[in-house]
Amino acid sequence: MEPEKIIAYLMELRNYTSLERYVSRLLEEHDWKYIVSLLRQAKTFKELLEDGKNPLRDGIINDGLANLLHLNELYGLDVDYLEAFSDLKGAALDEIRIGAWEHAKDLLREQLKIGVTFFLDVEAMQHKEDLLPFIPDVLNARMSEVQELESHPPLSDVYSTYYGFSIIASGGVMFHQSGVPPELREKIIETLGEIGSVTDLTTKQLKFSSLAFRGCSPYLKMLLWNILKFCVGGYKSWKQSMQHLAELGDNRALTYIEAAIQKYPRDTRVERNSSLLYLLACMGKITGGRLASAPANRYSLLSTIVWQRYPMQKLVEQALRENGL
Repeated sequence: MEPEKIIAYLMELRNYTSLERYVSRLLEEHDWKYIVSLLRQAKTFKELLEDGKNPLRDGIINDGLANLLHLNELYGLDVDYLEAFSDLKGAALDEIRIGAWEHAKDLLREQLKIGVTFFLDVEAMQHKEDLLPFIPDVLNARMSEVQELESHPPLSDVYSTYYGFSIIASGGVMFHQSGVPPELREKIIETLGEIGSVTDLTTKQLKFSSLAFRGCSPYLKMLLWNILKFCVGGYKSWKQSMQHLAELGDNRALTYIEAAIQKYPRDTRVERNSSLLYLLACMGKITGGRLASAPANRYSLLSTIVWQRYPMQKLVEQALRENGL
């Protein structure tokens, strides 16, 4: 099997342990630019899987490179990982990771200048000594954008802030997990109170503005917008958003999908609930699997492995064995 297909399948299946071993083996004879070229080829595949599913999706590549380069603490970087980390140097993966980490900090520094902090995990950053100096800047950026909201701001201005997004997105799914400081929570809820209940916002109220999520890349805007539609929108909007999130393949959407699944009673019969089945299928597409069969109920889904890996997995495993991995 061609190396670009092996890498693509391993990323799609989120088999990061095998991905690391395979890339390390390739780096014995090639440089990092060769790895980048393989991923660029994979993005152009008309068909990635035998059954004609998606080509390698941007979210899958970003997730894969964040894991491969050990950048998980900075997965809130608003960059195209393939392009942002295409010029790394090093004879082995450990050396390449050192360069990637230093470059990631430079990218973070520039990102904070424009105040984009979505998905930056402050708790995870606290475990990296060289990220500690960035934490006050992250928190200050998040507080400032709320404090600078004008009186009676449009809803798009509110959900374009980190804390406003967190409260609105979690209002319908996981309100108490939004992580918003109490003093800012009250300000945002008061602002939203002029529009309507946080938990009762409608799709009509949730209109996208071209000025929303200022400073974010088009990719991040699409991810954020569809998470909002998933959490707040009506059934049609909810279903459309899941389709878009599945097409992106970005695992940052899983927090919201898993929270929605948890809302169903443990004994919910999956085959009798099309909404729950749709949620499970979306989760499967993002995580690199799909339902082997509908589990009996929600509890059996979450307590046992029910994902069927793609048909190509056996061929990938064979290719890895042929490479001595």
